[in-house]
Amino acid sequence: MADQVNGDTPMSDLSARERRFDRGAWMTIGGILVFSICQLLVFLFLVAQPTDGCLGQTIRTCVGGWPTPLRPGDEILQVAGRSVSDDLSSMMNPPVPAGWVAGAEVPYVVRRDGVELTLQVPLQSLGAGEIVRMISSDWTNHLINLLSLLVAAVAFGLRPGSSATRLLLIAQATSFVRQMLSTVLISLNVWSFWQSPLIALAAGLLMLSYGWLGLPALLLLVLSFPIPIWPVSRWPKVSAALIFGFGLAAALAASSSGNFLIFLAQLGLYAALIIIAILSSTFQIRARNDDPLVRAQSAWIGYGFAIYCLPIPVWIGSLLFPSFGAWLNAQELLNAVWSLGTNLALPICLAIAITRYRLFDIAIIIRRTLVYAALTFSLVTIYLLGVVALQALFVRLTGQESTLAVVASTLAIAALFQPLRRWVQRLIDRRFFRRKYDSRQVLEEFARRAQQESDIDMISADILSTVQETLEPEKVSLWIARR
Repeated sequence: MADQVNGDTPMSDLSARERRFDRGAWMTIGGILVFSICQLLVFLFLVAQPTDGCLGQTIRTCVGGWPTPLRPGDEILQVAGRSVSDDLSSMMNPPVPAGWVAGAEVPYVVRRDGVELTLQVPLQSLGAGEIVRMISSDWTNHLINLLSLLVAAVAFGLRPGSSATRLLLIAQATSFVRQMLSTVLISLNVWSFWQSPLIALAAGLLMLSYGWLGLPALLLLVLSFPIPIWPVSRWPKVSAALIFGFGLAAALAASSSGNFLIFLAQLGLYAALIIIAILSSTFQIRARNDDPLVRAQSAWIGYGFAIYCLPIPVWIGSLLFPSFGAWLNAQELLNAVWSLGTNLALPICLAIAITRYRLFDIAIIIRRTLVYAALTFSLVTIYLLGVVALQALFVRLTGQESTLAVVASTLAIAALFQPLRRWVQRLIDRRFFRRKYDSRQVLEEFARRAQQESDIDMISADILSTVQETLEPEKVSLWIARR
């Protein structure tokens, strides 16, 4: 019997339709190419403008190949006698400093080690190697966006006829292309750009494109997949028009007025709506939909979203414990891997949910994630407490610290790993995977009963009831060959 979708559409027909490149798929590719070309033109225009060659108002690094008195850590206070404002209500249209041309020197006032200095800073245009250094200075974000785009492109290639993969590709392509432009607009001091109001408006819209194109596409995706929920379920076309239209209106208002607060407010609103949509869709599917395919797709989306949000409690912890925050900020490689993993989780899980690749592995993955996350937290806590306690004991007994505390704690962790893992797994199965835990218990009890029973009819009845209880099939039959 063929699986059905929406009551009358066979799953095989739907899958065949999703695998074809139709007009909508080609329009999606064409729109992304036009958008990317526009972003590239503005990017090339920006990097051709005179600049001091340094990144950030508080300078992170200087990528210019010419000598400059600016140093990493300098905080720029004034440029050509004008204050550099952090006011978000006017940061998108800063005034152009006098004499901002290639080959000129512009007076800067900077704060270095608590002392204000006046410096004559030379201006030049970036060369090809310097542009590469500028982009590589933010390599983590570029790599994340590139890999996310590749994931979306693979999903789109497998399901070009699916509206979900089109929306995912639009969201990730917007994020990737916009990141390149933001590297220049936000990091590099390019003031001549704002001398043209028309280009300023166009480039402002492109810089804010994630607000009127990327996030709206993601919001529409979670509202319509795996099943449409209100308001998309009732007014699909009107909902799509409002979602993209409101984002574009907010971006136009922010770009034309120069008020970045409008854009930030719109980002916050859409982020909140995405969270509400994911939670609403998950609860609605769990409560009202028994289709295992839809439930598995919903679980993948929820799993990816949960991993994507993991940095939030870590960030809160760094604020509550400043020493932990300082240590974490110093771990560049750890931060890069952590950021890569958490940001890639959502597009990967969305792609799996849409393409249905190994869809029903989600229960195993969630179970193992919970087990090993709890196990890692427990082992790290035991190790730290063990080291602290043993060091205190050694200091009390000998008057000095000893490496034996670290060795003893390490050996204790090695000895505790397997028993603690089994205990955590049983606990999680009992709390979150009750059916699996109960099924294992039922099978163990059946094995004990079967060893004590000799009546074939009693064993047959017991087998039928055990299978029904553990697997819950629609129908159970038992055939016995009698000799």
